[in-house]
Amino acid sequence: MERLPRDVVLDILSRLPVTTLVISKSVCPSWRSIIQDSVLVDKHLLHMSEPENDPCIIFHSPPPILDHYYFVDFAAYSGRYKRLKSFWVPTMHGKLVASSNGLLCFCSSSAIYICNPLTKDSVELPKLSSESGILGFGFSPTTKEYKVLDIIYQRKRLRSDSLLASFQSKVQILTLGDSQWRSLGMVPYQFIVRQSQVTVCGRLHWISQDVRTKDRVISFDLTAELFQPVPLADHVTLNRRFFELVALRGHLCVAASNADCGLDIWVMKEYNVKESWVKEFIIGGYLPKELRSANERIPFFSSDFSVVCSFKGGKILLKLWRKDLVLYDPVHEKFEDPMFEGALQWHKMVVHVGSLVLILVVDVPVWDGTTRRMERLPQDVVLDILSRLPVTTLAISKSVCPSWRSIIQGSVLVDKHLLRMSEPENDPCIIFQSPPPILDHYYFVDFAAYSGRYKRLMSFWVPTMHGKLVASSNGLLCFCSSSAIYICNPLTKDSVELPKLSSESGILGFGFSPTTKEYKVLDIIYQRKMPRSNSLLAPFQSKVRIFTLGDSQWRSLGMVPYQFVVRQSQVTVCGRLHWISQEVRTKDRIISFDLTAEQFQAVPLADHMNLERRFFELVALRGHLCVAASNVDCGLDIWVMKEYNVKESWVKEFVIGGYLPKELRSTDGRIPFLKSDFSVVCSFKGGKILLKLWRKDLVLYDPVHEKFEEPMFEGALQWHKMVVHVGSLVSL
Repeated sequence: MERLPRDVVLDILSRLPVTTLVISKSVCPSWRSIIQDSVLVDKHLLHMSEPENDPCIIFHSPPPILDHYYFVDFAAYSGRYKRLKSFWVPTMHGKLVASSNGLLCFCSSSAIYICNPLTKDSVELPKLSSESGILGFGFSPTTKEYKVLDIIYQRKRLRSDSLLASFQSKVQILTLGDSQWRSLGMVPYQFIVRQSQVTVCGRLHWISQDVRTKDRVISFDLTAELFQPVPLADHVTLNRRFFELVALRGHLCVAASNADCGLDIWVMKEYNVKESWVKEFIIGGYLPKELRSANERIPFFSSDFSVVCSFKGGKILLKLWRKDLVLYDPVHEKFEDPMFEGALQWHKMVVHVGSLVLILVVDVPVWDGTTRRMERLPQDVVLDILSRLPVTTLAISKSVCPSWRSIIQGSVLVDKHLLRMSEPENDPCIIFQSPPPILDHYYFVDFAAYSGRYKRLMSFWVPTMHGKLVASSNGLLCFCSSSAIYICNPLTKDSVELPKLSSESGILGFGFSPTTKEYKVLDIIYQRKMPRSNSLLAPFQSKVRIFTLGDSQWRSLGMVPYQFVVRQSQVTVCGRLHWISQEVRTKDRIISFDLTAEQFQAVPLADHMNLERRFFELVALRGHLCVAASNVDCGLDIWVMKEYNVKESWVKEFVIGGYLPKELRSTDGRIPFLKSDFSVVCSFKGGKILLKLWRKDLVLYDPVHEKFEEPMFEGALQWHKMVVHVGSLVSL
């Protein structure tokens, strides 16, 4: 690539799917520099926005879980089977407003955000003075500005007849980069809430309900900031129940249900020209696959098609009222059921042009002043200040201006910040995996960012659907699915897929060697060795393979005489992984694996410590290896190894009594509860310990006052698994 002229390289890369570009950033520093260059970003977005290229589609999961997002990059898949990927969003329980020019707009009950989920850039817009109404989001190709509209309907009563009320809407607008919203006054329209916003030719479009006349299509020019009606042909009728607006290949279209329970699609061939409307597609009714009999295609009264998008091959993607998807081939007049890996029924779909566009808000005065003051400080002072910030604050601060982005992404700050956040006195992040049957949704709380009782859960990007979180180590995460193993940083959205194993994986371990500065993954497969005399007393044997991040293949470490417990037992302390190993003739042991020497050895336990197979686990608290075992009070005893690998240094530091969950309590505040079964998650710098109950509830324990407290999370659920994580901006 280095031998090719730069313009040729940029032209080649600009034609790749955006998901391929994101992965390619991890190849080497020179590729990362090229792919993040603004010239390529603009060229790629322009190329992907052309009508002949296939888009991405964002899927919003159905009720009751409305904050999970996935996408398919159709440009990356030529076959019938498409792969759904989980999608990072900047807010929980939010609503996707729209996509425009590579960015997305989300809103929640309290805020509006603009973001790029592929770069994880986001910015929260200034607050509105009142509750928002219908929101619109678009990009002006003339001024190169992103704009958000807020439209609030207000009914105006007429004197003669209160039933004949004129529609009035109050409009406010915000240009991305401005510090406040501007009023555009009142407009005589009431826009329909259901799917009607469409962007064509630098204009937003809605369907407006009218009192005395038929419904109209209204456009908003994002450059001139003016509303005006779009002329419809006399024979185009908008029925309020069975119509919608859609953009197909850069043209404004109206899709209306026909008498055959299908769709008529009218296309405006020349924008704003009344005579250019053409009925281009007539789509018959369709019976979903699972309801079909021997007949291949039968009109189905309740099909109620909704148009999603069209592809360069001419096929049109449709959504049924049942939220099923179907492809329609207008040439052969046939339907086809598209196949998605991990497909669900979907609440909403939005067409999106994936991009690597960065959000740089440089026009807000308060940030300009802060930037100038920061530039006057010595570089080491700036780095020291930034290294003490929570990782979520750093991630947001990248969007302030180019100079801040350069400092925050620099390797010096990244290393300094990770080292500081890894210190035992700092509070960690915690990753939450949602419970069955939906096991591929992840959230996290950055405890360093919140001092109060209420913590905010944030959705979490993962590199694979239906995968399992193996472990966290030194700012990175390891995930595995049935077909692959990934190392990733969800805050930078960097990920790398490891080489395939020659056979199915077993118990996986993931850690970082502080000596060699290498990340390593272990694969441990249990194999029972049968003795001649008694097969029940078979010694345990496990086959071990190891992979060092950056290598091209796995290496064998041979056989070891251990069988590691699958339940929560892997803990990393002092550059070593730790598991509990089940033994045949002796009590269970703790086995460590040195990530530098790549050797296993037993960890000495105090003589008075007993590990029962049902009620114990390993945990790391403040950098110490600990054993937590259930006691007779249905609580926990926590043993701490004060000096690593020294048998005599084990101390029973905490004795925690039983606890009754809040909703099962009587008048007594605290009663031993037979089924409490505590599991230790982590400890905080104030000394409190976070515990998980068998019921997957969370509770804080204060060892000083011997009291329990129930932590509060915005958007809290019950959780399947929790992993302690040190958030970082480490790149792969």
